[in-house]
Amino acid sequence: MKNGLTKKDSALIYGIAILMMIYHHLFSNPQRLGSTEYFSILNTIFDGITEQRLAWLFRLCVPLYAFISGYGICTIISKNPVDERCSFRQIFSNYKLVMKQILKLLKKYWLVFVIFIPMGFHFFNLHPIGPKTFTRNLLGLANDYNAEWWYIKQYMMMLLLFPIFDFILCNLVSFINKYIIAKYKHGKFFILALVFFCGIFFAIFRNAPMFDFFISQLGNEKFVFTLVFFVGFLCSFFHIFEFGCENPNFQKIKPFLAFILLFSCMGIRWFRAYDAVYCKYDAFITAPIIYSLVVLCNYIKPLTLFLQKLGKYSTYMWLTHSFFCFYYFSHWILKAKVSVFMFILTTILSFLTAFLLTQIENMLSKLFSAVNK
Repeated sequence: MKNGLTKKDSALIYGIAILMMIYHHLFSNPQRLGSTEYFSILNTIFDGITEQRLAWLFRLCVPLYAFISGYGICTIISKNPVDERCSFRQIFSNYKLVMKQILKLLKKYWLVFVIFIPMGFHFFNLHPIGPKTFTRNLLGLANDYNAEWWYIKQYMMMLLLFPIFDFILCNLVSFINKYIIAKYKHGKFFILALVFFCGIFFAIFRNAPMFDFFISQLGNEKFVFTLVFFVGFLCSFFHIFEFGCENPNFQKIKPFLAFILLFSCMGIRWFRAYDAVYCKYDAFITAPIIYSLVVLCNYIKPLTLFLQKLGKYSTYMWLTHSFFCFYYFSHWILKAKVSVFMFILTTILSFLTAFLLTQIENMLSKLFSAVNK
């Protein structure tokens, strides 16, 4: 990855993430479908909960989204040198970017909201709520109408934290460059040694009270997803994915390394996950999983193009797929009778809906642009 993760790479990961999300929501808790009377090939070949455990594994979809969001936002602001981002003025500039990114998501959310929520009132026994709660739902601060919309609030919270994080990080890096690396011959060695000894210190005293809070929060999914967001930010900031891109020997072993990383990380997640919301190791395994997926998928061009196409429409697919899984049209999905066909049907319906919503959004954008001229 000579230039790190590109927009096409991000679309690829979004495509994988939305497929994982649909599978996760369909089969991680089959009772939510309203019926468990369908045929599962995986459960027939292996033990009776293999499909459910695979759905638990695919909870990784959320860390994938969070990582790419953090990576992307850092890539956008990295056009400005680190020294320029050390000022308070840059914090305000970054908050303007945050508002722009939040509004970008909310526009899509509002379009889905305006179409699907009135539909629920008229046809699917969706009950009206008070004006205060309605306003909170409209702003993405609550998810009473659709439980799978909880990530909107999580996404906004992560974005609102990033300008402060970037300010602290840039000042710290600037200080280290100016007063340690530039002044001392072995400054870089000193920094690496310091990081190493901090790791040793943590390993020895990990059970100390000072670390109890951090360790306990690794079971808190909102904390973990925020951590993953900033891991993505750091991977972009320090160009982690560009490591070895100029080394021909590394290029030869990269596919093998990517396969080992993917197999190992997925194995850890598979054997450690004991329920649908497990996330304890996600902050540590998401980056190598994304690196491996991008490397390996790019060797299969048709698959890459397919996933990138899905990734292009993944936001609308995320916002609407649960209406097919649970709320309005689950009886359509259950008619497929076989789990793999249920998954394919939900994906197709979500994609077609996302495609139509994208066309509507584009038409509205052109209309507003014409009116404002």
